[in-house]
Amino acid sequence: MKPGKNKFEKGKLVDNRPVGLWEYFDSNGKPDLTFDYDSSKIVFSRPDTTRYWLKVDTAWQLVRPMRAPRLLGSREHDIIQIAQSIKYPSVAIKSGTEGTVLISYVVTPTGQAQDFLIENGVSPACDDEAWKALRDNFNNWIPAIYRGKPVPARFYLMVTFRMVASEQRRKESDKELSVLTAGKNVHFVDHVIITALGIERKSGALPLPKQ
Repeated sequence: MKPGKNKFEKGKLVDNRPVGLWEYFDSNGKPDLTFDYDSSKIVFSRPDTTRYWLKVDTAWQLVRPMRAPRLLGSREHDIIQIAQSIKYPSVAIKSGTEGTVLISYVVTPTGQAQDFLIENGVSPACDDEAWKALRDNFNNWIPAIYRGKPVPARFYLMVTFRMVASEQRRKESDKELSVLTAGKNVHFVDHVIITALGIERKSGALPLPKQ
């Protein structure tokens, strides 16, 4: 996503392009990343000791990289924008279709998101809506560094479509997350909830038990 004016980021635009130092923040206003667009260098990045699924040589391994893979910008802001960009398909509303789409994707050593794969689908309309939102928004990454070189990293996006919001439905979504990711070597999932009635839009990152 391109930087803009909001509480998650601060910097200067010239001809609608970021220049110089840009600061990115989380939802609590704490510094998350400072990036120099003139030199294409990271000035500050919040420490991250998370283990990620990285492709080391020819095998995927859950390891702690020298530099964690991350979006160039505010991750929380990008997740919110993804949630705002997803529409509950009218055909799904009419049929009362609910469920969760789970999509995996790979961040390449050059920072592009690709190899999108629907691990669990709901319906053609819901699957396509989630896939397009991910493809169009998660497109500018700082790649992982492991053993001194950039390597591929795997991530997941989970989009839950439900007709109405309730505490019981939230608990069901959490349970569904565990079921969908069982045995898939999933370590970290971004979760977006889209509600047809009431227009609840909730987003967040869900750390999963290490496998």
